[in-house]
Amino acid sequence: RLEAGAVFDTNTVGTNITVQISTNTNVTKLVGDSAANYILSFSNRPETASDINPRPVYVIGDFDAADKIYDCTNTAVISSNGLTLSNVASCDLTNTNRLALDPAAVFATSTVGTNIEVRLNTNPAVGANLSTLTGSSASNYFLDLTNAPTSSADITCRPVYVVGSFTVLEKTYDSTNTASINSNALALSNV
Repeated sequence: RLEAGAVFDTNTVGTNITVQISTNTNVTKLVGDSAANYILSFSNRPETASDINPRPVYVIGDFDAADKIYDCTNTAVISSNGLTLSNVASCDLTNTNRLALDPAAVFATSTVGTNIEVRLNTNPAVGANLSTLTGSSASNYFLDLTNAPTSSADITCRPVYVVGSFTVLEKTYDSTNTASINSNALALSNV
């Protein structure tokens, strides 16, 4: 009887990768009462093909987001980062091949408010700030933000300033300080 193991031609993510019977005799071997009567030959080994799919990694820990002044975007700045990855293969935790998270966050809204939820983002449709994986093995993983930690911060009102010039009409004394604008070249800055 044959106990067989198989090996991919590569250990990285891909499609239609060649898979062959392993030549490691600790993995592929003859077993049973008559196994000693035979010698296993690995010439003309059958092969097939299969895929290696990206491994999900998850974000754990916590982060703080900075408050910001309204700027029409939902982009958030991470001010304190205590985030790490889980479900990383041990071979990708070494210094030479370290998988790491480059976190980016977005506010749940781009409008003024307090205690607004801030979450990590990988979706360009949600915001331009995108979290990514870095390291030489990053393409073997995908970032799953299900149950990822969130934070909160404020978006405060943006100050606008009146600039330009204007003139007013003269008036006859009427015990008020109301003036009527005659010509208006006023504008707002910092909009």
